Amino acid sequence: MTSADGISWSLRSTPASAGWRSICWSPQRSQFAAVSNSGTGNRVMVCP
Repeated sequence: MTSADGISWSLRSTPASAGWRSICWSPQRSQFAAVSNSGTGNRVMVCP
């Protein structure tokens, strides 16, 4: 899912079928990152 304001969310499709396990926020990059512990390729996704 994506959100520009953290209140309203839009459903999105992942580029790969994987077991998405965790998400974190980087204040230095102003970016979220999601990581998977399964699947092949595309095991990290970021959202600007």
